Amino acid sequence: MFAALELVRDVEARTRLDEDGKSALLCRNAAVEAGLMVRAVRDSMISAAPLICTSEEVDILIDMMVQALDLTAQHYGINAS
Repeated sequence: MFAALELVRDVEARTRLDEDGKSALLCRNAAVEAGLMVRAVRDSMISAAPLICTSEEVDILIDMMVQALDLTAQHYGINAS
């Protein structure tokens, strides 16, 4: 299971949140602090969950990622989910 999220201010215009992947580093650090191991690549967050995850464990991983995304959005003054 593999997922990638690109961090942008405007989806249609693909406007970056910050220069040189700084937003992804901020988000990655927030995710790691929440207990989720992810990788920052340019302006994207990469996650590779174990193939043996239960549905409940996937929900926990998603909750951790949402927490990190919300903190990143807050940092950049964007309304969080």
